[in-house]
Amino acid sequence: MPPLSRWVAQEGADPRLRATVLVRETGDTGLALEHARELLGQLGPLAPHARLVVEPSGREGAGATVTLGYDADPMAR
Repeated sequence: MPPLSRWVAQEGADPRLRATVLVRETGDTGLALEHARELLGQLGPLAPHARLVVEPSGREGAGATVTLGYDADPMAR
């Protein structure tokens, strides 16, 4: 798996792309937000419009997921 910044650079040229950062926290919201900030810092030009979701972890434990989705219409801007 390539580093996040390289993956975004390869995929992130389309203006319709929007990143979502999902961070699962285990009771330390500050730590979860710090992790999210680190991930946002790797998103380059997608960071300003990225969604950030912090949720309590369940059985899966702490962790994070970054997804890219084509859910913005450049003609609507």
